[in-house]
Amino acid sequence: MTRILLINPPSPYLENDAAYPPMGLLYLAAVLEDLGCHTDIADLTGGRPLPPTGGYDLAGITCVTPNVPQVERLIPQIDCPVMVGGPHPTFLPTDMINRIRDGDCIVRGEAETALPRIVADLTAGQLGPDYLCGLPEPDQIPLPHRTKIDLHRYRPGGDACTPVYTSRGCPYRCAFCSKLAGTTYRRFSVDRVIREVTVCKDLGFHKIVFGDDNMNVNPAYLSTLLTALEPLDIAFRLNMDSRRITPDLLAQAHAAGCTEISMGIESGSQRILDAMQKQARVDTNAEAIRMVQDAGMLAKAYFMVNFPGETAETVEETLRFAEATRPDRWLLSAFAPLPGSAVWLNPDRYGITAVSKTWGDYYLVGKDGRFAPCFETRALPHARQIEFHDRLLHGLREVCA
Repeated sequence: MTRILLINPPSPYLENDAAYPPMGLLYLAAVLEDLGCHTDIADLTGGRPLPPTGGYDLAGITCVTPNVPQVERLIPQIDCPVMVGGPHPTFLPTDMINRIRDGDCIVRGEAETALPRIVADLTAGQLGPDYLCGLPEPDQIPLPHRTKIDLHRYRPGGDACTPVYTSRGCPYRCAFCSKLAGTTYRRFSVDRVIREVTVCKDLGFHKIVFGDDNMNVNPAYLSTLLTALEPLDIAFRLNMDSRRITPDLLAQAHAAGCTEISMGIESGSQRILDAMQKQARVDTNAEAIRMVQDAGMLAKAYFMVNFPGETAETVEETLRFAEATRPDRWLLSAFAPLPGSAVWLNPDRYGITAVSKTWGDYYLVGKDGRFAPCFETRALPHARQIEFHDRLLHGLREVCA
């Protein structure tokens, strides 16, 4: 029997890199088990060590761009062929190929469709260097293999809950975002989502965090899902698109058990929102926060600082927005030109004059709000980015206290 070890590398730049379970690896473990492989998962977050690897036929490592240094350190310690997948090898395949060994491989895209070929090639002793994946139909993907790890060690958002996803991809074109599937958006059926939530309840979870970036891309689908969730007697959190929030949908979410709704507010400056291609309005975002709170739920705002075009005035606009709306919770990220994003692909359009290849600096939210600038424009040298970030971070702590 083919033995495969899936590895989640540490993310030492995060405040708590063990907050979320490695859901992507749980999906892949389910596919591999269906292919007849014995699969283990090694989650190295929280300071856990790499287990012995000599008894495995293949080790798979997931790699986002800021994890490249950790992945590069792990590969020489692994005593079997390695495949590296995730956003970094997908968008910068040559960079990743240059970091692996002879006999290792990279996987580009959503790996579920490539795993049958990889296992067949591995069995035949003909593992290739590069596998390009198609887009799997969501309901053809097995439920994630949640018993492969101790789910109860994780605390997403600080709660004893577990993530569930209802879709793959995103139809929007925000300039700062990097997406494996581009704008191809696919939903799991409501029946499939309810089966997965029921599995989570059977494992002892009565709180769920739906991890999709925008649960209300299709409000009719979300309404149907909320109707199906209501009799399950669970609590859950949602991310929503502020443009598609309505009082009726919020009332239904609250009745079904929703306690908190997060929104990508990003900025209080309309000029910055337009530059980001957010297709959102400042007044719509403000109204969405108010509607969520009026519906009896917590409103969480995701803010971003230092997108190209940021100025002292746009930072102050964001602070004035936060003071006027008073979101219950908030998170500030520092813009980085993630590989695959519109800014990365079109740096001249956004006035980028320098981009770092120190991949470990490409994280958005570091410990205690720290970040490392990894790009420059003429108006946003590193020192100015640090100034704006600190002004907004400390200002948000004051006005949203």
